[in-house]
Amino acid sequence: MLRHARADTANLQQNERHTFAARYTLAAYKQGIVCNYIPKNACSTLRFSFAVANGFLGKDDDPQWIHLNNDTLAVPLRDLLTADYTFVMLRCPYRRLVSAFLNKAVDYNRDREPLATFRHTRAQQLRKWLGGRKAFYGDLTFRSFCQFIAQSEQYGLDEHWRKQVDFLVYKDYSDVLQFEDSATAFSKIEERGLEIIDTRNRLNHHTSRFEKLEGAFADMPVKELKKLRRENKAPTAESLYDPEIRGIVERVYADDLALYKAHFGASSLLFND
Repeated sequence: MLRHARADTANLQQNERHTFAARYTLAAYKQGIVCNYIPKNACSTLRFSFAVANGFLGKDDDPQWIHLNNDTLAVPLRDLLTADYTFVMLRCPYRRLVSAFLNKAVDYNRDREPLATFRHTRAQQLRKWLGGRKAFYGDLTFRSFCQFIAQSEQYGLDEHWRKQVDFLVYKDYSDVLQFEDSATAFSKIEERGLEIIDTRNRLNHHTSRFEKLEGAFADMPVKELKKLRRENKAPTAESLYDPEIRGIVERVYADDLALYKAHFGASSLLFND
C-alpha cells in the first residue's frame, strides 16, 4: 500500500508527500524488485547496482552517471504497485547526520565561499551563529550545522539530512534493512538475483578507511577538519556530539529514531541511554 495516497484527496501527482518519496525509488525490472533509497544510506551503491541490473551501465562504467539520472531511474506508478519484493535501508540518525556533515561540508573544496550558497539555508541565521562575521564554509562547525537544521526544519531540509521517514513511499516493505549491517542487507538483496556493486572507493564519499579520532570536535571549524581529512583522519561520530547537539537530533529526528528503534532496537543506535 502506498504510504501517502490516502492522506490527501488531491490527484496523486499533486500529492507532494507521495511525489517526493516516489522520486527516490529504483526498480530492477527483470527481478521484480523495487528499492526506496535514502541519501547517505548506501544510496550511490544502490543506484549504480540497479543501473547495471537494468542495462544502463556496465560494472566498470563511471558511477558519476547516476547523479545525472535520478529521474531516469525513478519507478513508474504501475511498477511501484506490482513489485514482487520491496525494501528500504535505514541508518542510525545520529550517524547519518555526521556522515552528511563530513561529506557535504568538510569534503568541499571552497572554504572561502560564502555560506549564502549553502543548499536550502538562510545565510543570515548562520552568520548570527558564527558571531556576526561574514559566514564562509570554512567557519562552519558541526554545532552550527545542527543549530541551523533546528531553525530551518520548517523550510524543508536538504535531501542528505532530511528525515528518513519522508522518503518512504510504501506503508510496509518486504524487508527493512539496516545500514550498519550492510553485509547482511546486501546478501538478502543478492538472494533475489540483484548483484550489489560497491561504489564507495570509486566515489570517495566515505571515511571508513580513515583513522578515527576521539575527543571533542563539535566546535572545530570545517577548515580545521579538512586538515585532518588530508591526513586520512576523521573524528568519531561520538566526538561530534554533546548534550545540546544530541537534544537537537532527538527533537528534529524523533520520527526517524522511533522508526529505527522499532525495527532494530535502541541498542543499535549511537546513543541508546
